[in-house]
Amino acid sequence: MSLLLSKLARGAALVLLLLGYVAAPVAKLNAQEPGQDPLQQLVEALPTRVKIGQLVIVSFPGMDVSEGSDIANLLSTYAIGGVWLRPENDNFGVWDPDTVTFAQISPTALVSMTNQLQRLSWRPSRTITTPLSDFPLYQGSSFPLFISVEPESQGLVISRFISGTSVLPTPMSIGATWNRALAEAAGQVAGRELTAMGFNMFLGPNLDVLDTPRPGDPADLGTTVFGGDSYWVGELGRAYVRGIHQGSQGRMAAIPRHFPGLGNADRPLSEELPTVQRSLEQLRRVELAPFLAVAAQTPGAASAADGLLVTHARYQGFQGTIRQSTRPLSLDAQGLQAALTDFSAWRQSGGLLVADNLGLPAMRRFYDPRELTFNARQAARDALLAGNDLLILDRFAATEDWAEHFSNVRTTLDFLAQLYESDPTVKARVDEALVHQRALNTLGCARECDDHLPNPLRKAGQDPHLDRGQIVEAVDQHTRPVRRDSRVRDQVLLRQPTDAGVVGPVFLLHAALVSVVELRQLLEPRAGTHLLDRS
Repeated sequence: MSLLLSKLARGAALVLLLLGYVAAPVAKLNAQEPGQDPLQQLVEALPTRVKIGQLVIVSFPGMDVSEGSDIANLLSTYAIGGVWLRPENDNFGVWDPDTVTFAQISPTALVSMTNQLQRLSWRPSRTITTPLSDFPLYQGSSFPLFISVEPESQGLVISRFISGTSVLPTPMSIGATWNRALAEAAGQVAGRELTAMGFNMFLGPNLDVLDTPRPGDPADLGTTVFGGDSYWVGELGRAYVRGIHQGSQGRMAAIPRHFPGLGNADRPLSEELPTVQRSLEQLRRVELAPFLAVAAQTPGAASAADGLLVTHARYQGFQGTIRQSTRPLSLDAQGLQAALTDFSAWRQSGGLLVADNLGLPAMRRFYDPRELTFNARQAARDALLAGNDLLILDRFAATEDWAEHFSNVRTTLDFLAQLYESDPTVKARVDEALVHQRALNTLGCARECDDHLPNPLRKAGQDPHLDRGQIVEAVDQHTRPVRRDSRVRDQVLLRQPTDAGVVGPVFLLHAALVSVVELRQLLEPRAGTHLLDRS
């Protein structure tokens, strides 16, 4: 029933959006032709500047979202589509990577921040002028702002950065239980609590398949993945996505990553573009399988992904011989379409493609190996024309200077707006991307989140559907047979029959043992952490 109500609410929100644009002075809708797609009609009515602004999700430093802040300026003058809140950018408090210490943000402070961001985004539209461009800018988009968050940061689950919330187990710990119900329950708690604090886009879960664990290797994904069996990663991923949708009552978009899979990458993504040296058959059998599992139903279904986060890696099976000049899949239209061959039904039904952060050092090095410059405008154009519908722009500069980041974002949006008016290919691609976005955007807050702390969050950690002690016990039980022999801890792969009768490697034992220790620590109250009333 809740899913049905959610779908009705989404439909009502779309009607309100259409009516809002009928009344808006800067955009006028014509009477709808019989059989005309209302989403397409809505996109056609948007001003160019709003269309271009909606293409990007932008990060910002700290917690200043006042009227005079840089992020407020982008929201009010460029109508950007979303923001990305990250601990690394001090959005959750001051983070010190050298000492691995951080200050936690309270749920009430987070709600205040996300509400203010939505207020800035929902301002009435009006025409304004700036000296930056010959085009007029349009203030406000009248669309809910995507406020996105990732599952973990710096090796810690995201809830560790928010006081008083449920500290959820790592995906590896969930994978150790072989229990879909526990994966779904974890997703429900995450969806309910994150939505209560104003988030509406979850950049996860990770659906990478760690079939060849490499302990100590910088490219090893550690405990951020469900395991090493493609079938079970898909099953647990589907359950987690279903939990996200149910916990948020359909108001949070689930965007699994890192499509089409980084489990077999030869290097970490943070500094250099990785390569996956696998044949097309291997990629389909292993890497793509979990993503196909969450795309088996059309977007809007409880277990279906709303989008996929496209990673910056090269794939031999999709792109042929890999050279230094080979583009990452996220920038390669032909290669990306090859990877999406089996996703056509999901894609045609509104499935969204989100390009991973274009400001990564690896991306800057791709455009300039000497790292003297960063062609930000070209990176955004390439990602858009490759087929991505949303572009993440975090630290979008050649330096760590946030002023340069914001300047690059503005000049890139100006550049894309000019291309939209002059290049039919860019215009068609932008309009196509926005149709996918509009189908998803109605998931966002149709109103501001409550300024007071919602009841579900007051009882964080008391959710009856998630027994963290049960997860600890399950992990302990699965690892007990081999923990007695220390000689095999780093070699033995735990195996479990799947529902399909297939037996495959799942995860490296030492990682599971680390998860047990981690979970036991998390069950204890954290010193110096303010906890909400759990009675």
